[in-house]
Amino acid sequence: MRYLYIIAGVLLLSLMYHCKAEEKQDIELQTLEKAFYENQDWESYNLYIGKIKERLENAELKAERRKKLLLDGVKAAETMRNFPDAVHFQIALIRDFYEDPETPDRLFHLANLYNGLGEKEAAAIILAGIVKTFPNTPEAEKAQNALAPDFPGIAAYIDTLKQRFKEHSTEDQPNLEWTKIIMNAAEAAALAVPHDTSLVPALLFNASILGQNLNAPQRSLELCKWLYDKYPDHPKYGPLAIFNLGVLYENKFKDTATARKYYTEFIQKYPNHYLADDADFLLKNIGKSEEEILKEILEKKKKQQ
Repeated sequence: MRYLYIIAGVLLLSLMYHCKAEEKQDIELQTLEKAFYENQDWESYNLYIGKIKERLENAELKAERRKKLLLDGVKAAETMRNFPDAVHFQIALIRDFYEDPETPDRLFHLANLYNGLGEKEAAAIILAGIVKTFPNTPEAEKAQNALAPDFPGIAAYIDTLKQRFKEHSTEDQPNLEWTKIIMNAAEAAALAVPHDTSLVPALLFNASILGQNLNAPQRSLELCKWLYDKYPDHPKYGPLAIFNLGVLYENKFKDTATARKYYTEFIQKYPNHYLADDADFLLKNIGKSEEEILKEILEKKKKQQ
């Protein structure tokens, strides 16, 4: 019985420490928020937004707290007319809280932000998604009025964008401007029609791969995690998401512990997948240089001869 009291005491102390740490962070955030709205300059903005982003990285953050931080991020970014940051926070808000009744309004607001950045393709997809997914809302009527009368539908429109991407790219040199357009279109479709599993998972996966052409590993990772979180059971792209997360963490972020986790998960979940041998090979050789791997392969071949 004495050990039970000791364990309970340790748990209580741990909880108290966690609560105090949270309280301290909240006070810091409130101080930075106050300073930002008093000064409204870039220095105070960067400090405030930096703290918001830091808090959002906490995996244990409660949903309502996360939502408030995202809303605060949107508000601050728009105060400074930092539309890229506003888009970033608005995307996360819609993606993570899609069931909120405010989602149609948030989507329409995001379409306006995209238009303000000149990203008309993503804006059009968002507007079409509002009309399709939320047909009986005031936002659907506004979206329909803002949408081009000859808009062909989301899937057909994205096919047209892909064709334009191919026309402007070569096998060795993808067009960077059109790469960004395709990635934004994929993200917009995932927000606009998330339940369309015949369209969205493929778009997210391919956009994640394309992101590596831009040397934008963080965005590639976010898109792949989006796929992993929202469509884990997709027969084709569920496994590919796990495998690609391992590759990204190993090669782009040099995080071998996390890469090992995803390779192991892949092998355990999909032992008969065509990439299972590749995942096993990568797992066994994780952290090794290409020279080390090649040397081991050659030595193994010599022993087999």
